Amino acid sequence: MRRCCKTETFEWKKAGNRHLPKITWRRTIMCPCEWLCRRMRRNYIWILLIQTTAYAGKIIVHPDPLTSISQLNERAAIGPLSGHFVLGFGVAYCLLWAMVAIWSWRDDLQRARHRQPGTDASTGMG
Repeated sequence: MRRCCKTETFEWKKAGNRHLPKITWRRTIMCPCEWLCRRMRRNYIWILLIQTTAYAGKIIVHPDPLTSISQLNERAAIGPLSGHFVLGFGVAYCLLWAMVAIWSWRDDLQRARHRQPGTDASTGMG
């Protein structure tokens, strides 16, 4: 796909043509939102989950193991922000990106069902 984009967008400039060529591959390129969602689902959601697990483990264990839930709120507090707010924001943040990943996955499945045989963009070089 990258090669197709390169040849269709840059090669015609080298040849000295002043008019855009007829480009049919533009329909197969993902919009930035689709790209972001797919990248989030395949790469970053796992990194986010690992960081969240590490943060939760740090709060639970450091400096001493928790003895009560009130200590959890005290340890999660960041400056003037209460522990309830920080934990709630963290959970909401993780859930938001998880919903984006699930939505992206379902959207990809739906598009794969409607794709005609032989027009799969993933059969290219990338």
